[in-house]
This record gives sequence, structure tokens and C-alpha cells, in this order.
Amino acid sequence: MVQRNMADIATHMALQTMAFHFNHLPKFRKYLKSDHGWINFSLGMRTEQGNVRQCIAFRDGRVRVSSDIPGDVDTEMVFSDNGTLKDMASLPPNEVLNLVLKNRLILRGNLVFAQLFSFFITLFVKGKIINMM
Repeated sequence: MVQRNMADIATHMALQTMAFHFNHLPKFRKYLKSDHGWINFSLGMRTEQGNVRQCIAFRDGRVRVSSDIPGDVDTEMVFSDNGTLKDMASLPPNEVLNLVLKNRLILRGNLVFAQLFSFFITLFVKGKIINMM
């Protein structure tokens, strides 16, 4: 039970940190808008065991995080375990597709939003990724 709470809390805190940056820092906010307006989507993240359930929603230039995944999310990422969820934070976007090919990550819904979210993650950890390369 402790592992469930810790993984879920850590994921929630990471998503909240991401939401704060996108909501308040122009350096990150600029990525929420395209030539056609705001990029609106929601992405649910959970593990197959159900010990992590989080949702992040990008709507009209605001980012919100919730601890439940609504039925109408645009994309859902189902991770095989907590380790795969942790790996997601340190992999470049092209490597995330390898998780799909290895059946460690199941994507439901719009693949484009999953890749966009992966790109958003790299905005926070790009220094670490550059060092890995």
C-alpha cells in the first residue's frame, strides 16, 4: 500500500510542478499556443495495477491536474508498472515509442497528444537528456 501512495503522490507532485510552470512562466506558456489558438487536450496516466491514476488537462492556456481520470480524456497512457512511469520522465520523445513497441506502455486515444506531452516533459529534463546523449 505504501508503494501505491508514494508513486501516486510523486506523479501528482511532478504533474503539479509542470502545471505551475506552464501556468506562470512565459518560457513554458508559449508552447501551449499554436498559430490556430490554444492547444486543448487532456491526458490520463495510470498503471495497469491501478496504483497510479492522474490526469493533466491543457485547456485555453491553463493547465490543471486531477487525481482521477475522466472518461472523456483525449489520450490515456497505461504503464506496465511504476518503473516504466518513472522511465517516462527521463526518456526523449522518440524513445517513448520504444516503450510502446516493448509493450511497457499502452496508448489509448490520440497518439499526437501523447507525443506532445512527452515533448513537454523534455522541456523540464532537457539538460539530463543532453547529458545522456
